[in-house]
Amino acid sequence: MIDIHCHILPELDDGAADLRQALRMAEEAVAEGIHFVFATPHHGSETYDNDAMKVYRAVRDFNRELVERGIPLHVMPGQEVRAHAALIDEILSGAVLTLNDGPYLLMELPPTCIPPYMEELLHELRVLRVIPIIAHPERHPDIGERMAQWVELGALGQVNAHSLLGLFGKRVQKNAFSLCRQNLVHFIASDGHRPDFRPIRLQAAFQLVEGQLGEHYARHYRDNAQKLLDGETIDAQLPVRPSRRWFVRWNGK
Repeated sequence: MIDIHCHILPELDDGAADLRQALRMAEEAVAEGIHFVFATPHHGSETYDNDAMKVYRAVRDFNRELVERGIPLHVMPGQEVRAHAALIDEILSGAVLTLNDGPYLLMELPPTCIPPYMEELLHELRVLRVIPIIAHPERHPDIGERMAQWVELGALGQVNAHSLLGLFGKRVQKNAFSLCRQNLVHFIASDGHRPDFRPIRLQAAFQLVEGQLGEHYARHYRDNAQKLLDGETIDAQLPVRPSRRWFVRWNGK
């Protein structure tokens, strides 16, 4: 199994605080049946600045630790990049890192608002042939029906395992499953942070999706993660418009 969103690298953000925690997360991932993880430290926010070279070095060093300890996990470089006005300039400068240097960029929204330039940003990314994956849209209080518009503009969606499992509350869980049913979700990822805070729970999330939505949904998300790893094109299905308002506001963090 493949996890495309994980804060496993030590001492870079609010994920693994040190090497010991990072190694525990690696062991958790293997126990979950995961053998490939995209390391996605936060970048571009007011709090965290993890440019591409910093991430490359951290991934190299951590993979060495995994090999030395015989942990059968391979980590690929990436970032969880905050959508901001200077994002295109950062991409052109080489500071922003796509997932394993492929066409896909994991992008999160500011926690309290949607940038007014969001549609323009998506258009500019498309011109650069960069495909944004919107991280955990189910948790954003203002996203409403905007996600369908963004998928139509070429974006993809990733929901968190913890959201599907109800660990952010019933409202976020309802939003996550609604996004799935509308073809607005293309990946499930752990968004794992630390063993004691958002541990990796990917297996349980896939089992729940299979039980609630059907095996074909779970297979679709697994296949997309494999395509991402292999650098292949992911074909997004057309969004299914809901017949009534479906999104429930969530005021958590």
